[in-house]
Amino acid sequence: MKRTVVLAAVTALVALSSGGAAAQGSGHRETRVPHIIRTGDRMVLLGGETKTDFVPCPAGYVPTGGGGHSPTGTLDLNASWSISDSWWVTVTNPTPTTQEYVPNVICAQVGYQRAWGENRNLRPGEAWLSEAVCPAGMQVSGGGMASGPGIVMNSSGSARTSWRAGGINHDSEERTFTVQALCSTVPHSHILGDPRTLAPGETSSTTARCPAGQVPTGGGGFTTGGNTHLNTSRPFNTSYWLVTATNHTGIPQTLTPTVTCVTP
Repeated sequence: MKRTVVLAAVTALVALSSGGAAAQGSGHRETRVPHIIRTGDRMVLLGGETKTDFVPCPAGYVPTGGGGHSPTGTLDLNASWSISDSWWVTVTNPTPTTQEYVPNVICAQVGYQRAWGENRNLRPGEAWLSEAVCPAGMQVSGGGMASGPGIVMNSSGSARTSWRAGGINHDSEERTFTVQALCSTVPHSHILGDPRTLAPGETSSTTARCPAGQVPTGGGGFTTGGNTHLNTSRPFNTSYWLVTATNHTGIPQTLTPTVTCVTP
């Protein structure tokens, strides 16, 4: 069952959208306010399995940002992006045991403009950071990236007028990813949280917090080291963005959270 957490009324969040009719979850109640967080159904992944799933906004709402949550912090986030009225995630379970993942979306009753970066091809073992730039006069409200099989995300976050994201290709063939930005004419705050140092092999979380009186519209995290994997990137209550990563390198790496916020 889809669950909805009310954030706050937002009078204007983002600019003209490509729109789309929203799909409905089954058997749930929702409080109809202009800005909500919606949690999707749990994805169950067997050891070594990769799955894609989505969480839709309610009818009349569109995404401003989104992500997902690995309760154990052990799943790899391959892709996280918006299609029409929904937020989609692709995740891989690299462990031998069954694990779960939960997608999230932040929705608003206004439109936005979706911008895409150029397709980036990654050779086997190659890591890269790319970006999608908003049109002149616009700022990002959120963003993410779509990718081919075998790519694991290592960074995704706001650079004010663009969204930057990237990953590493663990496949044996060349694979492609593309960064997406959701763009707005409304001024947003773009906050970097406190960096977290990850020891080799360590999985850890950190948060970025919106300024007082503001609410999140999107978020993510930046890592150092190409083989540092994002596990979780999601809104955490009405003020924070939570990000979790695992350091698969042999030296310490840094995880820096980011959140994009707006005044209701």
